[in-house]
Amino acid sequence: MFSCSWKEHLGIECPGCGAQRSFLELINGNFSESIRLFPALIPVIITFVLTLIIITKPNAFHPKWIVGAFSLSAFLMLSNWLVKFYF
Repeated sequence: MFSCSWKEHLGIECPGCGAQRSFLELINGNFSESIRLFPALIPVIITFVLTLIIITKPNAFHPKWIVGAFSLSAFLMLSNWLVKFYF
């Protein structure tokens, strides 16, 4: 796995720390552990899939779905990071 350069240089975890471990847990079928490690992983995956769909088929659905999925991902990443940082 890749190391976090932010953690190496600053000594604190970045907002994306845990995403790799979470992805491996998701692939192995450990959904609860995946969500515990990085709650934003599933919304991030959904955001990428929606983006790919709208790039290949522009009229498939309204782009507001991407904005919503991105906003949810960003909120979960920031919330998770703040909880890790302060607690």
